[in-house]
Amino acid sequence: MNKLYGYPALALAAAILAGCASPPPERPTDEEVLRQFGCEAVSSPPANEVKTLPAIDLYIDDSESMQGYVRPASSEYSAMMDLLRSNLATVNCSTTVYRLSDPARPLIANWLPEDVNRRWFYSAITTPLDSLLIEHVLLNDGISLLITDFVQSTKKEDQQAKLQNALRELTTRELEIELFGFRGRFIGSYFKESLPKNKFSFGADDNVVRPFYLLLVAPNRELLEHFKRAILFGIEFEHSFRPREKPLLILNCEHHVPAEYGDSPWKRERRHYLIGDGMDSTRWMSVFSLRHPKKKIAEPLSIDIRFEPVLDVLDASKMEISVEKTTMLRNRCFTPVAAEGIRALASEAEAGKQYRLDVALPKPEPMTWDIYRIRLRGGVSNLNVPRWVGEWSTFIDDDDPVNRGKTLNLLNSIRTMVLNISVNTVMLDQYIMIGRGEK
Repeated sequence: MNKLYGYPALALAAAILAGCASPPPERPTDEEVLRQFGCEAVSSPPANEVKTLPAIDLYIDDSESMQGYVRPASSEYSAMMDLLRSNLATVNCSTTVYRLSDPARPLIANWLPEDVNRRWFYSAITTPLDSLLIEHVLLNDGISLLITDFVQSTKKEDQQAKLQNALRELTTRELEIELFGFRGRFIGSYFKESLPKNKFSFGADDNVVRPFYLLLVAPNRELLEHFKRAILFGIEFEHSFRPREKPLLILNCEHHVPAEYGDSPWKRERRHYLIGDGMDSTRWMSVFSLRHPKKKIAEPLSIDIRFEPVLDVLDASKMEISVEKTTMLRNRCFTPVAAEGIRALASEAEAGKQYRLDVALPKPEPMTWDIYRIRLRGGVSNLNVPRWVGEWSTFIDDDDPVNRGKTLNLLNSIRTMVLNISVNTVMLDQYIMIGRGEK
């Protein structure tokens, strides 16, 4: 076919009528963009891929206060323990069990798993969570699982400072952490740790239900998820918290269409879509083609971000926004990626459901594509703890009915993880391509 009468000629004529000599060149592929920014495409693992779990170190809090969870007949704690040891028996992995009070020495070979459902097993007078985390969990190359009421108990020094320092040290490593929260009937003695220290005894008629927890630490996300599928199979928990989970679950990102859209330089939008196969809900692509290249860009590009909150953002305007840029030139080569001092601001467009991201982007050079990578993080001290944590936490573990079913200083422990991990977790990884034709 004579190209004068083919599609290229029609496209050229349309471009001339639109006010520019030619449209932008063919844009780079998503794979080229991700590769240029040093990112890999996220894909599902092969369905037939079989992985072996590494060695598992299981630490059981054997303090006296844990007796109350095993005393009720068919208690929730005992049921969880039965399922856990049953699952461990069915999976081909090496498991070593320790008392929290003596984590340097594994339980003897002829130890019976049923012992953990007997009151005599729980006789330790302290719960040194801090030393367990620092001296054992942090040094473990495999998986660590701690079963505890998550109440630090030592004889000297500031107990909370020691625990928070240990948790802070845990968050400095590239480890995956998840806390699972349970509630179980409690009959027995509870040893008060807030001053003045004391002991309370609860009978069956008191109907006391107290939280207990599984703290899971794994080398990476893949092994953490594998452990959950294999070892926590059938175990029902009320809540969980994984500090490396995205604080926001992004549902959609699309161009905000202003009322005066007819005069907008962003009118020639292409489309918005999730990059890859949906394995990573943070990666979104927006593509725009400037067909009026002589006009200045007087308005910011606005992206509406619809989400479901995992953690509450305290102030949208204080979220951390980083911008990087590369340009695909006429010869389809890319300029080096560099940080850009571009004005970007997030604001709340719909309470608890939608943010608006305004980015002041300059006009590209003729016959190029400017590609921006904009990453959104929670920001310093700008994320709240999960709502259930506030409901389960107390600062005074006295005998008041309001406090007896709560965990001492749980809020501080979770907040340590939020402040050191969650605020730095990328919740949106937005890519924006802007193409420009000839003058």
